[in-house]
Amino acid sequence: WLDRKSGDIFVYGGLKLNGKVCGDLHTLSSESFHWTVHQNSLKACAGHIVFCFADEVFFYGGGLDLCYLTEKNELVSVRSASSEILEPRSYMTASIWKNQAAIIIFGGRSQNGSLFDDVWRLELFSAKEEQKRDQLAAKWHKLKTPDSLGYCPSARERHATVILNDEMFLFGGIGIGGASGLAPPNALEILDLNTGAWQLRDTAGEQPASLPGILAHPIGSSAICLVEATGEGIFNDL
Repeated sequence: WLDRKSGDIFVYGGLKLNGKVCGDLHTLSSESFHWTVHQNSLKACAGHIVFCFADEVFFYGGGLDLCYLTEKNELVSVRSASSEILEPRSYMTASIWKNQAAIIIFGGRSQNGSLFDDVWRLELFSAKEEQKRDQLAAKWHKLKTPDSLGYCPSARERHATVILNDEMFLFGGIGIGGASGLAPPNALEILDLNTGAWQLRDTAGEQPASLPGILAHPIGSSAICLVEATGEGIFNDL
């Protein structure tokens, strides 16, 4: 993630080449391009998500409860203020819904290996009794897809999502049957965040292959940047 104050880039956790899960925290200076390894006792994690919200950096999944990173590089848990809470998971996605100041989480893999197709909305706010950042609370809400519309994307992990305006675009991933057949060719799976309804939208041009490990990022309000990667082969398509 990018530190807005310093302009430096932080990298935390992940899988090493030997398959070991690590809790290393690295910083890349935006001025000198020098990497620094921080001595810390952060929990090892992989398949987690990171997002910046209200000037804080949050983590969830891959073995982590919802938490944020302090200036001392310590993780502080965020308490839940709702009865609903999503099941622990990894390799899901989190996208910021700017219009509603919320984070949308989709899919992922459970601790026993099963896959999810659910959508959750996360809201973060300061607890009323203490207006301090270490008193942040989380409100979870599961989005329900109207049954009358009929379409719902397949459960998956290692996919990508981006939100443009009030729609979430879903790309790639790997499902129960692998990476193929998650969506029809030349079609995008799109969620209307206001209604909770999924739809398929036809596309033109050369569409990226549906692969696990794909990355996506919104550019402005209309463009999406895509990079593909998979365990069976590595691509640098853009």
